[in-house]
Amino acid sequence: MHEMEKQLHDAEIEVEFQDQTEETLYQLVMLGESARDFFDSDVGRYVIGAARMDLEVIDQKLRVVSPWRRRKILKLQMEYKAVQDGIRWIAEVIQQAEDAETQLNQYRE
Repeated sequence: MHEMEKQLHDAEIEVEFQDQTEETLYQLVMLGESARDFFDSDVGRYVIGAARMDLEVIDQKLRVVSPWRRRKILKLQMEYKAVQDGIRWIAEVIQQAEDAETQLNQYRE
């Protein structure tokens, strides 16, 4: 994000947009900044670390569960997917924000 945009965001100044497209792109950029800030925060690092540990624990359980325990396998797979999805959603927001920032810069030219 450009420094001026960050200052506007931090100051909570009312920004006028050319149209809805520009506003939507700007909002996506701001959302991505929030996601990056979260990843860089102590809480974010803790959450990501805890998620990785959970994935390791679930993976280990899946390696030793008996193949005929279908419900247990399904439960573990669902838990694994839920943890992965949470991390993926945040990463997707960051990627969408980067794309939106590129589009916003091109839109303003």
